[in-house]
Amino acid sequence: MNFIILNRIRCLSCGDTITSCYDHHYVICSCRKCAVDGGNSYLRFLMNGPSEALTLWSDNSHDIIRHFVIRYGYGKPGLYDYGIFRKTILSSMSDSHLKALIVYCKPENKYLPIYMAEQKYRKEHNIKILDKPYIHGQI
Repeated sequence: MNFIILNRIRCLSCGDTITSCYDHHYVICSCRKCAVDGGNSYLRFLMNGPSEALTLWSDNSHDIIRHFVIRYGYGKPGLYDYGIFRKTILSSMSDSHLKALIVYCKPENKYLPIYMAEQKYRKEHNIKILDKPYIHGQI
């Protein structure tokens, strides 16, 4: 199943690159000639001038999409920074976080194959990302 990873457009009139991040997130470029809407649920581009669609799909190269898949959350219970909202890009996610996603992800989750591809990618490219160590007083 192919799905949207990134819903983005570049206005060739003003040069703005605009991204819709969630459903009904309507974003307009600075010259007001282009707009994008739909987040990762649907594509809606409004163009009154030249533009370039920069949509990324789940079947694009993993080398590219790993820099745009984002997980949102509040951290791991018991850690010093638990409860602080954050977004984590797949390419910079710690190995333990990635492993937990794969273990606890429901089989029907459309992102599961991407998480598994990231684990394979790291093994093939000898990439290791450790958890950030706790530094007293740091949050």
